[in-house]
Amino acid sequence: MKRRNADCSKLRRPLKRNRITDGIYGRLEQDVKKLKADLQGSRQIEQDLRSQISVLTSTERGIRNEIGQLRQENELLQNKLHSAVQMKQKDKQTISQLEKKLKAEQEARAFVEKQLMEEKKRKKLEEATAARAVAFAAANRGECTETLRSRIRDLESECKKLSIDMKVKEDQIRDLELKVQELRKYKENEKDTEVLMSALSAMQDKTQHLENSLSAETRIKLDLFSALGDAKRQLEIAQ
Repeated sequence: MKRRNADCSKLRRPLKRNRITDGIYGRLEQDVKKLKADLQGSRQIEQDLRSQISVLTSTERGIRNEIGQLRQENELLQNKLHSAVQMKQKDKQTISQLEKKLKAEQEARAFVEKQLMEEKKRKKLEEATAARAVAFAAANRGECTETLRSRIRDLESECKKLSIDMKVKEDQIRDLELKVQELRKYKENEKDTEVLMSALSAMQDKTQHLENSLSAETRIKLDLFSALGDAKRQLEIAQ
């Protein structure tokens, strides 16, 4: 009887051990399932982060390209502005030179006109003197008439030459006045320089805005890289 009880006791012990083992295996299976679920979630998070990084990288590339284009446009505007300023300065110098030249031509014109008036007076005086001389010569000898006529012709030719010179000077002065008027029109185009300045300022503001946006995108990208690193570490721990 005692022996039979001992045998029954030996049979109960393996059954109890099997129940304990089954419980451990069940918990382990649950832990494995949980770990697999965590692993799947971590992989999904990693995939999402990679997608976001890819989008941000593409956005960053586009912003950098746009900034590069804006910088080129900015450089072109600066070159145009520099050229406009140089042209304006050159126009001012040209106008100043032409004004000086015009003043000199006007003074020369006044001098020539004065000479012409004096020459006309002298001519009239000489004509009167010649007429008196001709009359005197005709009355006395009738000689030297041809010499006096030749002298009169020379004087008339000289006066004609002076008139032609005056006409040339007047034409030159009119040309200079037209050139000065044309160059003075450049002064009215100063608004074009102001427009270039305004466009340049707007372009610089837009470039600064894009650079700030790029900086913000870069910070977000770094945060995502950090989150990706954390997810990878969690994945390694889970494995």
